[in-house]
Amino acid sequence: SYGWNIDVGNAWSTAIPAMVFAWGMTFELLPPRLLGALGIAVFWQMFYGTAVYFFQFFNNKNHVGHSPAAVAVIVGSTNGLWFIVPLWALWLSVRLIETNSYAMFR
Repeated sequence: SYGWNIDVGNAWSTAIPAMVFAWGMTFELLPPRLLGALGIAVFWQMFYGTAVYFFQFFNNKNHVGHSPAAVAVIVGSTNGLWFIVPLWALWLSVRLIETNSYAMFR
């Protein structure tokens, strides 16, 4: 399924860049603008994968037969963070580029 494939693809393609981003926030390994550019690439991919996952879930009518509450709790709560956190990280990445500073992480 798409959900499984996007999870495997993200694991292969984002594990190292995400670790570099986390270490970069902590230890300032890269110039802020370079880390911001890396963050935009990584977190856009995470957000995009989640958006497509939600689309295919509802487009394929996988929600049919489940109550709206069950869909909200099971699908929304478990995958909602994959919407919110990448958007927040994208904003932080843009701020790294705009300010050329790690001040927001201190």
